[in-house]
Amino acid sequence: MYYDLILCSLQFHGDDYGMLERCALVSRDFNRAASSLLYRRVVLSPPLRLHQLDLRKASPIDSLTNLLSAVLPRYAPLVLGLEISGFLSERGPPRNTLNSVISDAVEKFTNLNSIKFIPNRYHPDFFVDSLKMLPGLASLQELCVNASCTDDEAKVQTLTQLRGLRKLALHSPGRLILQTLPAWLERLQTTLDELHLLDNCGSITPGVLKSFLPHLSERLKAFSMGLSYSISDDDISAFVDGLPELQQLQLTYYYQIKAPVRKPRLPKLWSFTVMRSRYLLDDTDHARHISAWIRRIISASPLEVLNIVTEGNDDDGVIRRCCSAYDGLVDHLIAKHSSKLRRLEMKHCLVTTDTFRKLLTSCQLLENFYLAVDRVLLAHTFSQLLPSLVNLRSASFGIHNPKRRWRFEKDDVLEVMERSHALRLLSVNGTCWESLRGFSQDGVLSVAVALYHPPVPPWQRTT
Repeated sequence: MYYDLILCSLQFHGDDYGMLERCALVSRDFNRAASSLLYRRVVLSPPLRLHQLDLRKASPIDSLTNLLSAVLPRYAPLVLGLEISGFLSERGPPRNTLNSVISDAVEKFTNLNSIKFIPNRYHPDFFVDSLKMLPGLASLQELCVNASCTDDEAKVQTLTQLRGLRKLALHSPGRLILQTLPAWLERLQTTLDELHLLDNCGSITPGVLKSFLPHLSERLKAFSMGLSYSISDDDISAFVDGLPELQQLQLTYYYQIKAPVRKPRLPKLWSFTVMRSRYLLDDTDHARHISAWIRRIISASPLEVLNIVTEGNDDDGVIRRCCSAYDGLVDHLIAKHSSKLRRLEMKHCLVTTDTFRKLLTSCQLLENFYLAVDRVLLAHTFSQLLPSLVNLRSASFGIHNPKRRWRFEKDDVLEVMERSHALRLLSVNGTCWESLRGFSQDGVLSVAVALYHPPVPPWQRTT
């Protein structure tokens, strides 16, 4: 019972590796509970370096990772997920022993249920031995790979022997894997719930996409499609119409001259993510076209989550440039989805004051949102409407075209936080504040605010 309470408490800080490392030093029970969280996910993801190849280094691993300690007998059974990504050395064996380190880890992690082999730079033979061990992992349910595992026939043949997968993700799938994918999906059709075809999907034609459908129609609940100029909106509509159980969808938008003929029917879709290129000119025409495209897809769905992502553009400074208003799309959400909408992530999409007011007034179930707005809206409109939003936990704003000396200070944040008992995080132009609440000895609720820095896992630390 004591250990269970410790584990439940630490799970609230499952992403804060620094805190878990400190908790592991408290006692034996704390160490046991913290270790199960510290090693449930093992990641090797070296960053890009100017001088990648160093012949003087004997160790194949020179970046921060928990891989080396995870292979110890004490921790190996705790590992549930393994990810190899980033920029690996292109130096081949036997001088580089990274391939044997990875295969040794796969062999020792007997409880693996999730594997990601998605490096940006690699030697072609790094995963040959590791792939041969995957069919022996009885608990493996999720697999995510890129060209490092699908660039020759031997690897593809080994990969397609896997059975019982619940989730399959292929980054930039090429001709070799696409030729065998229909037969592989047929063998997975009794277990597969999610199929994600990501990044460059130029090799996927309408005929290839159509060949997947007979093996996915019964149970597929989540689907993602990267960019393929061969695939039209009507092709996508015909495909998703054949997936009656689809609940989550991610598509990549590109402008098409030909207007679509059919509108998809997605009666169970509750989450829709839109990927768009950062090189698209975000003018009025673009805002109108992408808004109409989104409305056409979600119009018949019980939508709860909408996320518009600008690929390769996470810098919060970008949202301060001039951008077009997406009031038409937000008006559609208010009219069709206000009773269910919980999350709205439109980071680079401007919303005017009147539309924002209608959004918060109508969508009472909103839990978090990210919008580009005017600075006056944040100071007045949001503060006025905040007390009625009892479910709102997180609000993020990108201030549209602010004045040079304009700043949202700590006192301004405190004034906003005091108007809501639910709001925990408030982000303005990338600066995030957290509300800290407590009761005095007299039973009076006090509110304070502090800068919030999301915990950084070891493999992403720079120092």
